[in-house]
Amino acid sequence: MAKKKIDENIDKYRDNVIYCCKTLDNCGVVYNSKLETRLSPHLTFIISFSSNNLLFDKAPEKELSKRQIALHKLIKFMHDEMGIGYRKIAKKLNSWAIRSETGIKVWHGNNVYGILKRMAERELRLQRQEQIYEAEISKMEIKLLPCILE
Repeated sequence: MAKKKIDENIDKYRDNVIYCCKTLDNCGVVYNSKLETRLSPHLTFIISFSSNNLLFDKAPEKELSKRQIALHKLIKFMHDEMGIGYRKIAKKLNSWAIRSETGIKVWHGNNVYGILKRMAERELRLQRQEQIYEAEISKMEIKLLPCILE
């Protein structure tokens, strides 16, 4: 019954489909011609994998300057060790006339928060870049698929 249904579908679409030969090394395309159709067994499966190799944080233009690292350490020390809030840290940086790498003249609490947040995100990305994932292979099945021969 299944073979009959497959044969019906193949006959129905025979004139409108571009067919490819049985093997990849002997591949050809035939359009609108009379072809012989057979069912042949094919091993089918899905392989999926993940990789973080495309992240570019190690590129020279993405390297942090010594000034950025020092500023981050200063802000992190004041926030974590001394328990100072973002607005007070911003006031201190303004009173010391410290500018950011991007040229912030007047510091605000959200600028201080952003520096801590972006550095934490960067460290997380660098950790993920080193992570190795295993490839997953789905259940393998043997299916009878139509093979078109001239």
